[in-house]
Amino acid sequence: MIESIDSSRPFNPSLSSSINNVIKITSFLSFARRSAICAILLLITIPIGLAVRLLPLGLPWFLYKYLGSTLWAVALYWFLGTLLPKLRPRAVATIAILVATLLELSRLIPIAPIDAFRLTFAGKILLGRYFSLKNIAAYIFAIALAATADHLLLKRDQQNPDNLAN
Repeated sequence: MIESIDSSRPFNPSLSSSINNVIKITSFLSFARRSAICAILLLITIPIGLAVRLLPLGLPWFLYKYLGSTLWAVALYWFLGTLLPKLRPRAVATIAILVATLLELSRLIPIAPIDAFRLTFAGKILLGRYFSLKNIAAYIFAIALAATADHLLLKRDQQNPDNLAN
């Protein structure tokens, strides 16, 4: 005769509810932790990107030309990861690539207020001024690297749930 694990005790719905609440809290902490990590990485990436663009670092031409674009795309990924911590890295990367590509393509369409903004310091940093297919390639490469790092961080957290307690 097959019996339940503990047939002498009736099913307790409040226990099930408590377990669900613990799962929800743990899940929330995991998402909050990922959002915080992405925000920290964003705050690290921004000054590095600004330094590459603004300081005379004596970088080789290739790095001077594309490192700023690459770091801009990485910052975009971490920004979206901060806002959308429930999404998997592949989904965040897809959105980031779409946004970066659309922003790059928007340079081909003259819109007076946006073009005026592009002439400001913030506009140059956020939107850029000139269209380049090579920039799109740099964005895709950088976002893929950031998504890979994000995936590895998530994998590490899933393998070591004690990280959530820290």
